[in-house]
Amino acid sequence: MLGMNTFLAGSYPQAGPPPSDPVPHQQQDVSAMFSDPIAEIERIMAEAGLVQQNIPTVGAPLADIERFMSGAGLVQQDTEVWDPLGTVMVLAREVAFLARDSVLALSPYLAQRVNEERAKVLLPGWMPVIRLEEPAADVRHFLRALKRLHDNLPLESTPSFDSIWACATLGQKYERPDLRDRMLAHLKAYCTDNYDTFHANGRQRLPPGLEFPHAIGLLSLARLTNAHTLLPIIIMSCTMIEDADIFVNGWRRDDDIKIRLKGKDLAVCVAAERRMVVRAIDNAGMVYMVEVAQACRSRGSCEDALQWLNAWHARMVGRSPRWHDPLKLVWAPTVAAKAFSGPWKHFRLCNHCSGMLERRQDGILRRTWKDLPCILTVRVPGWPGDCPVHCFDEMPDAPGASGTVRCRLENAVHASVM
Repeated sequence: MLGMNTFLAGSYPQAGPPPSDPVPHQQQDVSAMFSDPIAEIERIMAEAGLVQQNIPTVGAPLADIERFMSGAGLVQQDTEVWDPLGTVMVLAREVAFLARDSVLALSPYLAQRVNEERAKVLLPGWMPVIRLEEPAADVRHFLRALKRLHDNLPLESTPSFDSIWACATLGQKYERPDLRDRMLAHLKAYCTDNYDTFHANGRQRLPPGLEFPHAIGLLSLARLTNAHTLLPIIIMSCTMIEDADIFVNGWRRDDDIKIRLKGKDLAVCVAAERRMVVRAIDNAGMVYMVEVAQACRSRGSCEDALQWLNAWHARMVGRSPRWHDPLKLVWAPTVAAKAFSGPWKHFRLCNHCSGMLERRQDGILRRTWKDLPCILTVRVPGWPGDCPVHCFDEMPDAPGASGTVRCRLENAVHASVM
């Protein structure tokens, strides 16, 4: 008799009557921990008439396979990706999916696996089975995406984190780079390298439906796919996680897989948050600089208001990490409504000074945008900045220096071979 490993990686018949006199399932303790589980399951299935010794392969009617394997705790039928007209079974850890050849053929990797397994099928009408290493949830999202492409249907307009992760990572591994690129394009629409796009999005850091803890997984995805321009906004989003336990230890997906920052990226995010606070305070100081507009006709009142705004912003920085963001608008109608309320409602700025602050702020934030890789100390080739250390693939030598270049925001000298 062939072993259970062969059974799982081999083939199943697509149809057939159930055995005439199977052994009652309740008499078999298939869920217990056997000393040799494969041999025990083979014995149970042989007694039930599901495996015939004289056939040079293994298999059984699909319904019986599902029943016995599920009872043994080895395979459960997926409730979403189970095509009644399916011709290939896909096993991802403990979950079985049923799909058509034409759907799997959209992935060159899966098509090759199907052809390899089909070559092992010895009886006509039997079904090839392929086993995958990836978590069942990831395989489910990927197969669903392939099915939508197969049926000429659009992909989800607002994919979940799980869908983005699965389609991007498996798209890369299973030779569907277009799926990976679609997910990355969805992320880049928000985790953008363009300041005007960022502002037009309402300064939203992540796509709709995603929260700051998801940035932990997105950072790993950006590293895996070499999507460098995603890094600044994603790293900043990681620093916005207010739950320290999630920030340090990560969070669990629905299938209990832990999503956490790797040691190097955790260190990057910790250092980035400190530098972001410094830049945020510096930016606010420059925006709120006590220098009124040339056309101002209420100089004393506006100077008092600017001094109060500096003090008010310092209080906000101490209260919430959201104010540690150097890209946060520190002058806007909503900010004025908060800062000039309650006991401080007597403070106000004239229209000339208010307009001056808006122009100051725009210039300061655009400069900050260009400096983001330097502030976060992460190299981002292609970023629209001018730092020879952090914004280019190759770091040119600084004039007059041999083999070294400098970041203007750092005192340290970076070797050009970094």
